[in-house]
Amino acid sequence: MLSQLHLAFYGVCLFMLSAGSHQEVLIEESTNIESLHAPTGGTVELPCDVTPALPDDRMGLVIWYKQGHDTPIYSLDTREGVTSHWSDPTTLGSRATFRSSTTPAVLLLTKLRPEDSGQYRCRVDFIRSPTKNTRLNLTVLIPPERLIILNQEGDEIKGGVLGPYDEGTEVNLTCVAVGGRPPARVSWWKSHALLANSEARAAVTFTLQRSDYGTDITCQAVTDPTITPLSENVSIDVNCK
Repeated sequence: MLSQLHLAFYGVCLFMLSAGSHQEVLIEESTNIESLHAPTGGTVELPCDVTPALPDDRMGLVIWYKQGHDTPIYSLDTREGVTSHWSDPTTLGSRATFRSSTTPAVLLLTKLRPEDSGQYRCRVDFIRSPTKNTRLNLTVLIPPERLIILNQEGDEIKGGVLGPYDEGTEVNLTCVAVGGRPPARVSWWKSHALLANSEARAAVTFTLQRSDYGTDITCQAVTDPTITPLSENVSIDVNCK
């Protein structure tokens, strides 16, 4: 009988220990992965859910991870009653600040670099509530380095002048955006009229008329509305009949 009671007590203890351990490792995973984008050199706010599931609870530790890094890149510790910030000097350094007073709380990143792109995870450990994880993707936008305008022979047009060509000549031009992330939308414009629009490169064909003499045709590359477009003008030189 003593042996049976001992085994029963041992089983209850195991259950309580298991239940207690389970409570400690409860984790709430965010089902949505938010996508954010911001220009190189700009600023972005990475949201993090710091709302506890249980009443009268608070966050104790916030840890930020970035895909491709084996260790955290940022942390905020309030468990001892004193707020302590840490930022990985090789990744974020002084460019990162966590703001818990906003809704939602955010990790503010400044002076964005192309290598800041990637997937981030914010882990929040509370005093009593289950741990929460917020995941998001950040894309740092990079404008094209330059535009190249090619004629129908594939030669680059330099000096900003197309021609001279005889009136009635059919002309084919291709504009290529070099570099950039994501690929820019490239378009051709003439007298505020859109002639062509495509990704990374755009081609346009038109027949020269007398009225085209001295007219500018413009190639424009747009990465994002937040970034100033890159443009290149070509003046048309026509030999009128």
